[in-house]
Amino acid sequence: MLTEREFLDSIAYLSRPVRARRIREAAAELLAMRSLPPLTGDDALLAMKVAFGLLPATALILPEHRMLSPFHLLAITARGAPMARAVCRAVGRFWLRSVEALQREQGATAAAPTV
Repeated sequence: MLTEREFLDSIAYLSRPVRARRIREAAAELLAMRSLPPLTGDDALLAMKVAFGLLPATALILPEHRMLSPFHLLAITARGAPMARAVCRAVGRFWLRSVEALQREQGATAAAPTV
């Protein structure tokens, strides 16, 4: 997620028609992103298969490949720049993760034996 400063630097010098067009484009991209395959994570074996050419590079999907632009953030919040700035201020520089991934991690931690 962008920091507030990065967000402001990205949108500050655009005219209103250009900004509106890019927000519409980002909203359309968000619909297409829903059909993308899930993240593969830090699978070392999969990374080696890609490195040796056994699998195409598109088989490895990392969080860095799913970066959202400031215009995606504006399309998601649908409340304009002040709300997007508040979101950036609250969660800037963090990776957003799904609830399912957090629940799997919590379950693995709870199932691990304690010493």
